[in-house]
Amino acid sequence: MKSEVTLEKHYAASRVAIAREIGDEFMIIPLETSAGGVDNEPYILNRTGRAIWQGLDGSKSLKDTAAELAVRFDVPVKTMEQDMLEFVKKLLKMNLIVEAPGS
Repeated sequence: MKSEVTLEKHYAASRVAIAREIGDEFMIIPLETSAGGVDNEPYILNRTGRAIWQGLDGSKSLKDTAAELAVRFDVPVKTMEQDMLEFVKKLLKMNLIVEAPGS
């Protein structure tokens, strides 16, 4: 059973996903089919999704990343934290990210 997603944890891209920028689009490409219903189809991210993805490098907690992005996008920190939690849950379900060691 997967552990609960919290703002204190650190997350990073999984080994079964690659990110690519093609033209104006930024996408995550799964390298294998996941239980989350992804069938190797690219997952196209909007500007906010891209910023969140790029912040998921395993070095910072979701809370720290949310605080940085809230300033960048001029939104309340609580709003960014909620958005990030939902996005991270979705990415975990699709096996596109993993919980980073030591978080």
